Amino acid sequence: MKKAIIFAILLITLLPNVFAEDANYSRWSLNNADISGTIIADTGNTIQRNATLRGGQSGTTLVSGLAEAVYFNGGAGQFIVLDNMTSYLKTQNVGEICLWFNSTNNAEDRGMLFHFTDSGTTDTSPALFYWVGGANDGDLAIYTSNTVNRLRYATNVLDGVKHFACFGSNASKNSLFYDGTEVTDSLTVTDGANDGSWMNDGTANFDWVTVGHYRYNNVEEVGIGDHKGAIDEVCYFNRTLTSAERSNLYNSGSGATCASLFAGPDTTPPNITYYNLTSSTNGCENWYTNKSNPCSTSSVLPTVQFNTNENAWCAIGGAINNGSLNRNYTAIGSSRNCTGASAGEGTTSHLCTLTSQDELVYDTSYLFISCKDASNNTQENSTSGALSLSITGLEAAGRSSIGIGVQNALLSGYTNYTDLQIYARNLSNGQARGTFDRAVKKNNKVWAFNRIGVSDSYVNMFNLTPVLYTLELANKTSSNITLEVEKLINATK
Repeated sequence: MKKAIIFAILLITLLPNVFAEDANYSRWSLNNADISGTIIADTGNTIQRNATLRGGQSGTTLVSGLAEAVYFNGGAGQFIVLDNMTSYLKTQNVGEICLWFNSTNNAEDRGMLFHFTDSGTTDTSPALFYWVGGANDGDLAIYTSNTVNRLRYATNVLDGVKHFACFGSNASKNSLFYDGTEVTDSLTVTDGANDGSWMNDGTANFDWVTVGHYRYNNVEEVGIGDHKGAIDEVCYFNRTLTSAERSNLYNSGSGATCASLFAGPDTTPPNITYYNLTSSTNGCENWYTNKSNPCSTSSVLPTVQFNTNENAWCAIGGAINNGSLNRNYTAIGSSRNCTGASAGEGTTSHLCTLTSQDELVYDTSYLFISCKDASNNTQENSTSGALSLSITGLEAAGRSSIGIGVQNALLSGYTNYTDLQIYARNLSNGQARGTFDRAVKKNNKVWAFNRIGVSDSYVNMFNLTPVLYTLELANKTSSNITLEVEKLINATK
């Protein structure tokens, strides 16, 4: 049953306070922490109106983790009643209710998302539901004013994935926001008119709001309008929301709690919750538990995959020590920003490659990742701190760069040597012997080169003009090695 409803509604993102403070709201999170037995706590900002799970716990599953939600099996009269709404609803001619849901086909002809329930003998209550089967299969429908006014939105909610809807009234027009889009103007009036009918219409005696089921006259209509699927984060507001407020609740499909819109400005910088050095063989996740435990890579411009706890923009830097680039997003500089289609800028999943300005030239080096969020919150220093690296590819990269420099300077007609041992004696009878990574001979001249690593020793061989010239290089980038080799050959050939 749980597999059918794990659709990862993320309800943890904090957003700027764009919600006007004139709104009162009730919120039923449907999270485990807010449910005790069959009672669902109202965690809104006004008089608490707790909700009740009906139809028994059997078949009603509470999903743990980030996707906490309540599942309805599409039968047995399983639903939620938002209690103690009577006096409040009778005064309302404006308002809005929002929720997350997913749904699948069931044996009934409709699935009720919510229904304002009256205690009269006729159903005069506003409702939002979806059709199952027939010509309108999967469409959303709105009924108001004793079902005289009937509105329909053509879509398909029966796909098993999460959807978000806000249904409201400003007293003159009913509105619908669906999956990030204002669709009020796309509603088809199938009967009556879109006249904004809501609670205080002079005839209804509203006593409950029922979620996931069709119910009126205090009768639990088993087998009529039972929702099959999950419902999460139900909120009722005492006024209609603005487009910006609805969009922030939807949050590009990630979801935000109703409470987060009242939480005040976001002043918390993003944190990194996961690391993987993807340019390491089979990846390296050491930093997830210990940033001082080095990841090994042959790349001098490594790539890191990482996740943040909120949407963020990030940059990456590399250095010889664990402090020189330990700077926040602003201070580290825009030239180090993560770029490219896979960078994940403005999201929570990132892929960032070190830029050439910070090419790693030491066997032991460090990476620093710095991030900011949409409110420009950033840490005092880097977000990651120092991430230890062991670079195994410096020797190979150095030899390759020497070869490029030789080719650039001599073009053709030369002979290459690797790991060449050279013996030399000068006119003063001084003698020297050493092994060089790369050497090249053209005509009667030889040039020999070493890239000096952490475990290497300098040969310190003298030049024998005009037949032998040597150059040993340490802690140089690939481009600088190539340039130094070219300069020596061009000056002595």
